[in-house]
Amino acid sequence: MINLFIIVTFVLSILITGGCKPAPSTPTGSAQWQSKPVLETQMQEAVKYFRLRDPTIRRFFDDSYGLAVFSIFKTPSQGGGAFGRGQVYETGNLVGSASISQETVAFSIPSDYFREIVFFKDKADFDNFKANGLIFGPQAIGIALAEGVAAKSEYTGGMAVFVMTDTGSMADAPLAGQKFIYAPTTQ
Repeated sequence: MINLFIIVTFVLSILITGGCKPAPSTPTGSAQWQSKPVLETQMQEAVKYFRLRDPTIRRFFDDSYGLAVFSIFKTPSQGGGAFGRGQVYETGNLVGSASISQETVAFSIPSDYFREIVFFKDKADFDNFKANGLIFGPQAIGIALAEGVAAKSEYTGGMAVFVMTDTGSMADAPLAGQKFIYAPTTQ
């Protein structure tokens, strides 16, 4: 049943966003793209699971200036890849949406679906993300979240990145090539 849900959600996300294209940057398009109740529910669920998996992650929620949380699907294509959608928060307030894509998935996450959260240490790091998006270089690593891991983790380059699957334990995940595009919320 859960696999059917994942497949249906993946297909719907492709249809809604027009494939692996980034979130629309026009005010009308971005508001339409990120106003989906499904996305909001997925992001609330992701935050809940991150907090349950490792209560020590609270310090990042409390201390970071902003964060972006994503639901990501690995694509079943020959070359691999991943695509996801998420929401972006500044000082605890929803300020936009973001898309994430990765042309190749060089990591062995034991699931076709995973969650990722990027914490931005301060306003300058967050503003840079909003203005320029983000592309992870070849050395970027997402920390696999397990109980107590966040207590030992630190920001690197103004960010802390955690990844998690529903299937339990996993190894840290290389994030090389992940591209993020931010779309502000229009009001």
